[in-house]
Amino acid sequence: MASTHSGACRKCERVVGKAQMTRHLKRCLGENTVKGQFLILVEWPRSPYWVYFTAPKNITLRRIDAVLRAMWVECCDHLSAFFADKVTFADDPEPTLAWGLGERPLSMTLKRALPENAELRYEYDFGSTTELKLRVLDDRIAGLGPDITVVARNQAPEVECVNCGQSATMLKMDDWYPKPYCENCLGEEEEMQLPLINSPRTGVCEYTGPSIEP
Repeated sequence: MASTHSGACRKCERVVGKAQMTRHLKRCLGENTVKGQFLILVEWPRSPYWVYFTAPKNITLRRIDAVLRAMWVECCDHLSAFFADKVTFADDPEPTLAWGLGERPLSMTLKRALPENAELRYEYDFGSTTELKLRVLDDRIAGLGPDITVVARNQAPEVECVNCGQSATMLKMDDWYPKPYCENCLGEEEEMQLPLINSPRTGVCEYTGPSIEP
């Protein structure tokens, strides 16, 4: 699978590399010190998949969970949770556990849940797990809207067909391992085929999208 680390800023439409995107967004969106928002990066580490959001400071983890499910991971209504240090944030949290471990509800705001290093881990599906990293990069950014909003996202990776090298559109589960094929090489068999989606969940479980942005 080929990799791309570029994406388009949703305000000015300029295509910027991931390494420069944080600086670009801070300059392009500008600051709002009175009613500033969070600038959030969510990524699948060591992969081409990443997205930047702006979000109000009272945003809850439940709302972020809903956005990540709709845009990147939802396939079979699996469980999910956020993790920070020794705390788990989940639906129907258990009482405080031994060794200082504990659970908190997803109704908690991101601001309250953030550890000192401003980073959370997110997991969807505790079987075929998709694990993401969430970081707050700024807390005074001027957002593009009052709710959580995508301000930049990776361009879809270019994937070559394993048979002919042309652009692939589907994944076929050969020996239970997903392999990319173009439409010409895929054949007429429809079973065990999954669409290629611009998502870290592509090819996992029964993920077929659609990728719905907030």
